[in-house]
Amino acid sequence: MSKNVTAILDSTKLQYTENICKYILNETLKGVEFLHKRHILHRDMKSDNILYNEEGDIKLADFGCAAQLTV
Repeated sequence: MSKNVTAILDSTKLQYTENICKYILNETLKGVEFLHKRHILHRDMKSDNILYNEEGDIKLADFGCAAQLTV
């Protein structure tokens, strides 16, 4: 089951470390890089649209505002 990063930030029970924050940011930037190499802009990047699961996978969500650029 996937949750968004906002749930991590709002949770008072979950202790997140600097390493977890670095991991989430690094994986998010890899996803943005993947999109940009394909000339796609997300246009609604926020913690609600960054999902994670129990295996540690990070995924970008909500491409409703996304735009594909023509080069």
